[in-house]
Amino acid sequence: MPSLNASAANINHTVGVTSTLTSSITTSMPLARLIFSSPVKLANLPELVTRPALITTWQRVAPDEVEAMVSGSIQPSTTYTVRVPSAMSCATSCRF
Repeated sequence: MPSLNASAANINHTVGVTSTLTSSITTSMPLARLIFSSPVKLANLPELVTRPALITTWQRVAPDEVEAMVSGSIQPSTTYTVRVPSAMSCATSCRF
């Protein structure tokens, strides 16, 4: 798991990511589901990048799987773009 102790503070781990996006954005269904090649800490995950910006929160599904839920307002008749990663670099935190 890419969580670190004090002696490994400068070690980076690359974690593979596969993703599934929803075809319709709502606040009651996940916007995206990410599956990692190894377990990750939810608190270490960066924000999901969307254009226009959406407020999302991560929810754990399994030790190696999370969902991004929309927690802010959605603009009707708007096309959203979601940037999903194919890999993530982790040390004390992770980045896509």
